[in-house]
Amino acid sequence: MCLLNAVLLLQNPGSKVYGVPLASLVSDEHKIPVIVERLIVAIETHGMYTVGIYRKAGAIAKVKQLKQNIDSGKEGK
Repeated sequence: MCLLNAVLLLQNPGSKVYGVPLASLVSDEHKIPVIVERLIVAIETHGMYTVGIYRKAGAIAKVKQLKQNIDSGKEGK
């Protein structure tokens, strides 16, 4: 399973996370935005053996597509 698919399985479909106020992503029960927790879990589960995952920038087009996929709840490749 690719990292994006793992994240998308955890993401609520259609709940936008990019370009929204940070305050709208937290609540009394979730002090850290849920998407941040879910991304951390996905990276720890599926991305720890990916070379440069925290030090290499992603391709701009891929990053843009991943953001759109996460916001729309669509599965990525």
